[in-house]
Amino acid sequence: MKAALLILMATTNLWAVTPELIESIIQIESSGKANAKGDGGLARGCAQFHFASWLDVTSWRKANGLSTHTF
Repeated sequence: MKAALLILMATTNLWAVTPELIESIIQIESSGKANAKGDGGLARGCAQFHFASWLDVTSWRKANGLSTHTF
């Protein structure tokens, strides 16, 4: 649900993805803790990514010649 909301916000004219928005999400999800784990260990990191989301981002980054990171 959170990912769908973020996608909706990022793809409409009503919302812009700003550094402040990202920081707010990080604070809500993990209080800024880089090693946070949630959802029974399924979500990781400060933004609480699930493995499937990480795979999507990693695939896009590779396709665009950007560095990738381990899950």
